[in-house]
Amino acid sequence: MEDRKQFTFYASFHEAAQTLDALEDRGALYEAICAYALYGTEPHLNGTAAGMFALIRPNLDASRRKASNRLGKKQSDNKTTSKQHQTEKKREDESKEEKEKEKEKE
Repeated sequence: MEDRKQFTFYASFHEAAQTLDALEDRGALYEAICAYALYGTEPHLNGTAAGMFALIRPNLDASRRKASNRLGKKQSDNKTTSKQHQTEKKREDESKEEKEKEKEKE
């Protein structure tokens, strides 16, 4: 897995961690989330923290997939397509309006 520079930390991750009584377990869960999301490091957790991470992991994996799919795509590629489509649509609409005006004149 390629290292990432950032990831989204959802409020639900924090809410889940807050249910852990031991600060040590809470810190271990936070560290596991960050290490896995940024570097792909597999965590070694026990007990409830391990269960919580198992529930959080699919979200982290999905975020990684989405981010890797965005890599290599230029934002302008998508925007150019949209603009061209909008321009074509606008021309069609203008053409229809002109035809309607001509019909009204007749």
